[in-house]
Amino acid sequence: SYEGYLVNYQTTDYGVHVNGMVTAFAGYDVLRRVNLSVHTGYIGLADGERGVPVTLRLTTYLSASPGEKGSSVFAEGGISITRDVPVSRLYRLGYSFRARLADFLALDLNAGLQISYSHPIIYDKYSGHVISFDEITKIKNFNGGLFITAALVF
Repeated sequence: SYEGYLVNYQTTDYGVHVNGMVTAFAGYDVLRRVNLSVHTGYIGLADGERGVPVTLRLTTYLSASPGEKGSSVFAEGGISITRDVPVSRLYRLGYSFRARLADFLALDLNAGLQISYSHPIIYDKYSGHVISFDEITKIKNFNGGLFITAALVF
């Protein structure tokens, strides 16, 4: 607590919260049907928790024309960085469908599951002050949800 005594607090909260994300990525086809890409941008992890993600995505193309059009599945993992907050872990599993719009432009529609472990701001309910992360012995905050995104690929 703010006064220095130990407080053990546990809660489970279920709810719906819509987050947004804006990311940019660059990738390379390491095999004919396998792509490795790095993603970064700005993302919402939970209500009031936002950061800059840095993730690595492994994509496997399911269609006959890899990278051009059709389906793929992906697994992604990395971190989310927020100022004055410990680094958060971030994972995604998903499905993507690519539609070619022009020779130089494609539209990716993605859907899947996102999981993150983040560090929310903790208020001491007795004093009304914010507890600094240096004073917190242990914190577990699990966020899980579904995502749907659209991406323009050049």
